[in-house]
Amino acid sequence: MSLLPTRSPSKQYMTNEFKAQMERINNCTHCNHCKNHCPYGLDTPNLRKYMLGEYHQFYAEHA
Repeated sequence: MSLLPTRSPSKQYMTNEFKAQMERINNCTHCNHCKNHCPYGLDTPNLRKYMLGEYHQFYAEHA
């Protein structure tokens, strides 16, 4: 995801709807359900928080 907005047309990532979907990451309770079920063993909650930070930076640069 971190490279997706920079390597594809960015207009679709600048909508209010997309931003609202990204902000849902803030609702994560860190229950680790997704982490425990990840077939790749990723730390999904922290990865999602990181990606939200990347998105905020991208949005600030392109808004």
